[in-house]
Amino acid sequence: MLLGAVLSLFCMSVSAQTGNYFDNFQRPDAADLGGGWIEKQPGAFSLAGGVVLKNQVTSDYLNNVVYRPAAESLLDTEASIEMRFQGASIGYPLLFVRVQTASAAQLGSLDAYVMYMDNSPTRAVLGRQRGSAFVFGLQQLYLDQPLNSTDTFRMRLRATGSNPVVLRAWVERQTGSGWEILAETSVTDNAGNRVATAGSVGFGGYIESGYSFDNFTRVDLSGGGTTNPVPTTTGLAPSSTEEGAAGFSLTVQGSNFVPGSVVRWNGADRPTTYVSANELQAAITATDLSVAGT
Repeated sequence: MLLGAVLSLFCMSVSAQTGNYFDNFQRPDAADLGGGWIEKQPGAFSLAGGVVLKNQVTSDYLNNVVYRPAAESLLDTEASIEMRFQGASIGYPLLFVRVQTASAAQLGSLDAYVMYMDNSPTRAVLGRQRGSAFVFGLQQLYLDQPLNSTDTFRMRLRATGSNPVVLRAWVERQTGSGWEILAETSVTDNAGNRVATAGSVGFGGYIESGYSFDNFTRVDLSGGGTTNPVPTTTGLAPSSTEEGAAGFSLTVQGSNFVPGSVVRWNGADRPTTYVSANELQAAITATDLSVAGT
């Protein structure tokens, strides 16, 4: 039978570990997210089953914001978050970088770059938020395939530089071997009200429910190291094992691996040995094999 979990790869920067952050939300169910997150509007989100649920609320997106503390602010960074949808309605899941925490603390105000799904299975928007005013459509992204209620999707948003600010954004779908890019764009922001100072990262939503978030990642791009290539996989050895089997060493074959690459099992890091740019080995435990899956 198939391996009992979903595998993913994360290519970390060895030279800038202090600014990297990952949260798989594997905590007890609660109305608060915990983990050091600052929730601007209590009740907009909750933890259930190891994911973040978006709840139905009456406040708008400027107040339904969850972000990291000011002490973690970075100038050059990339944030990503996974999404799953419960039905045909997509809603407005949001992802933020360069969140200015002073404005984020004020109701009805936010200074940040924002990427969001535009209540459409085929369209996302990248823009700049200043106070209560949103600069719509610095760029729009049109997906090659529509979102659905079966697959796991991911938004990624990157901001670098200050004069100008260079933004890159992606929408991706999880596959058996990694992530497939459904849409991507880049834009240079040299406007006078660009967000040119370091900020936090976070996520949010509008008044709707119907989707969940998982596996939030922040990568520090300002550590002086080179940007790592995107890792890809071409095979697993073994490619299958029995449910309830003993732990084993999993060989992951592919390309663009670096010494800081990490294999994740259902979003959780596993002890990983770098063999070469084309091979990693990960320690998989018996607990990982207790439930059948892909």
